[in-house]
Amino acid sequence: MNRLFLTCVFCLVGFAATVANAQPPASTIKPIPRKPTTKKPAEESQPSILSEEDLFNLFKKFTRELERKTQEKSQAQKPKNKGVTDPQLISLHRDFLIKLEKAAIEFEENEQLQKAVEAYQAILRILPEHPGANKGMQRIFNQVATADKEVVKVHADKAWQSTGVVLQKGTPARIVAKGTWGFTLEMELTPEGITIPKELKDYKMGSLIGIILAPGDKKIEADDSFHVGNAKEFIVKKSGILYLRMYDIDPRDNEGELDVMIQSTFINR
Repeated sequence: MNRLFLTCVFCLVGFAATVANAQPPASTIKPIPRKPTTKKPAEESQPSILSEEDLFNLFKKFTRELERKTQEKSQAQKPKNKGVTDPQLISLHRDFLIKLEKAAIEFEENEQLQKAVEAYQAILRILPEHPGANKGMQRIFNQVATADKEVVKVHADKAWQSTGVVLQKGTPARIVAKGTWGFTLEMELTPEGITIPKELKDYKMGSLIGIILAPGDKKIEADDSFHVGNAKEFIVKKSGILYLRMYDIDPRDNEGELDVMIQSTFINR
């Protein structure tokens, strides 16, 4: 009896061990699905609000950077360039242009025409079809239609020539050139070549250029001269006599002359 009892006990223990160690077939094992982890979206950074004090300096830096990036994209020749499509960037561009146009209008109302023109030009570099900026430029330069006018001849074979016109600082001006002239570049040089004067750099050879000199000016500075070409509209930066010439190192071998119309508010007229 005792032997039979022990045999039953051993059988039960063995069966329990077998059940404990048994594994289900591989085909019946199913992985426990993981719950997808969700991350909280990062808070969108809010664009900084530009102060009116820094706006005028900021738009110059902004437009220079924009022009640089535009040139880089053009050189890369990327196909299917769709421009700015990001909603946040579009919003920033729109807000910037709104503030810039507001500043330009305030400059215009306060008769700070040089700053107004620079602001309108900056808008047009970003968005050439901007209606407000185009109308602003028209308002400013339409003033010359009722201003003083003078027509002078500029000779190709002479250096700086006085127009006799004294321009007034802060007023809009328009210069329009008509005609053709002959440009000749014939010089005997050493291997050192020739040094181009600072005031004549960065212009197309044979083009019409100008400079404004006050009565006390005895030296022509490089940054004072400007390109005219067929026509130029600008705000006079300083009062003085307008001088014109052909861009050439030595103009004496050139031929011809241009008829140049000058419109602005003249001093002593």
